[in-house]
Amino acid sequence: MKIFDIHRFGKVLKWTIYYNKSTLTKITMGFFIAFLAIYFLTTDLFFSSSSSFPNRLNSAAGVTFGMFFVFLFLTPSWILSNMKNRKSSLDYLMLPATNLEKFLARIVMVTVFYTLCVVAAQIAADLIQWIISMFRYPVSQTGLISTDILENHYISFGGHARGFNSCYVRSNMLVLIWIIWMHSVYTLGGTVFRKCAWIITSLLLLVLGIIVVWSGFGFEIALINDGVIITLMFLVFAGLNYYMSYKVFSRIQLINNKWINL
Repeated sequence: MKIFDIHRFGKVLKWTIYYNKSTLTKITMGFFIAFLAIYFLTTDLFFSSSSSFPNRLNSAAGVTFGMFFVFLFLTPSWILSNMKNRKSSLDYLMLPATNLEKFLARIVMVTVFYTLCVVAAQIAADLIQWIISMFRYPVSQTGLISTDILENHYISFGGHARGFNSCYVRSNMLVLIWIIWMHSVYTLGGTVFRKCAWIITSLLLLVLGIIVVWSGFGFEIALINDGVIITLMFLVFAGLNYYMSYKVFSRIQLINNKWINL
């Protein structure tokens, strides 16, 4: 099988979800507990109020948005978390599907479904903090943290900006492209490194950043064709990272190095 088939890919994705349902449950419960603890501490539900509304929600929203942002970067590094031992690796590699279908199924799994688990956990924790807060504060002094996030902490591609030459749209596009590039980097790290992939990848990014800063290598985005070249470069690098990730995934062996898949 060398041709990508959307129906077969759907079956592989369903199998992947079913096979990893315990992992999805653990992620949901773990983040639910984490969000609930954070909201109890930052919204003054059980302690004397040290800040006024809406500052209580703003601080909780900032922490929540930061957690989501970091999670979106790190989650691709778990792309091979379903292949921790020889049996689980054999189960996945022996699926009647192409390597591309298996690879894309894992990307969708860790990027989309892991994120949905975190979103579900956050919404559940948010509803609980809202219900509890109504017993402690007047209704006008309560609210949903999710609403605060959407109003103050999201990346907006506003329709009032005119074209890519608008600084507003250009800056948001560059942020989006940078997020895609970071996702591709951690995807590559997740396929190359068998253990502590997110830690090793983060350390390598830190070293790369230090080298770039020390070498004085940089770009003035405003002077390079309104950021178009920078955008194209990051897209090309992201595409290369995904391509190399797929190539590494396609060559994974049951008996391999303990730390890397090369």
